[in-house]
Amino acid sequence: MSDLHSLSGWPDSHNTTSYWLLSEDDVHEGDQVDRLAGDSELEKTLRIKGFQGPEYDYFQEVLAAYGLAVIRGWTRSGLISGKCRDKGVAVSDVPGQLRRDLDEVDSLAGETVARALTAFRDKVLLCGKWDPAKGASLRTYFVGQCLFQFPNQLRNWIKIHEQDTRQDSLDLDYHDRSKDDAEKEAMMHILFDDALGSIKRSDAKKALAMKAWGFKDGEIAKRLGTTVKAVERMVSYARQTARGRVA
Repeated sequence: MSDLHSLSGWPDSHNTTSYWLLSEDDVHEGDQVDRLAGDSELEKTLRIKGFQGPEYDYFQEVLAAYGLAVIRGWTRSGLISGKCRDKGVAVSDVPGQLRRDLDEVDSLAGETVARALTAFRDKVLLCGKWDPAKGASLRTYFVGQCLFQFPNQLRNWIKIHEQDTRQDSLDLDYHDRSKDDAEKEAMMHILFDDALGSIKRSDAKKALAMKAWGFKDGEIAKRLGTTVKAVERMVSYARQTARGRVA
């Protein structure tokens, strides 16, 4: 991959993010001009090879490393919603529950970057939309694609977690629930939402919801990538937390 390493300040594959991942605010004007020139040469090299092959794979690895670092940081801080809106993209604010859960942030950022990589190749590089004369480096353009992809991923996350927290059949042993009393039923829904909101661990919340839906512990363990014992502990923790909140 010597051609790739010699262009655009690209790092060696064993030292992946040093110079190229610097914030553009930290790069001197002359260096930025050099970077854009290098990016232009890099884009030409990759275009000749059809944006595929080992060098393009490495290019994607470095883009992904940069994109993940940026999207994770912006998601945790909540800044990403403003960044999206600056691009004219409608998006909800990032829920505090998501911002506090590092595993969920990593998962959402990973899905966003994965979709952005595909869009960047298909809708930008192959179509020749990137123009270094406009002043945006390849990585800046890529982050733009991440911002276009993020709102859909956030909406999916919110939808899934709203479903998790609005299960009116959760097995919380509320024996006084009445299916015939609509007003009481509505009040119990509010109590369930409040109780589930107190469960900080997303894995435990998911395990409890799946348990309520009738999944066996073994099935839950398989879906969550853990052990049956771990599932039992998750469900026990979630039930105790929820009961404590309602009580």
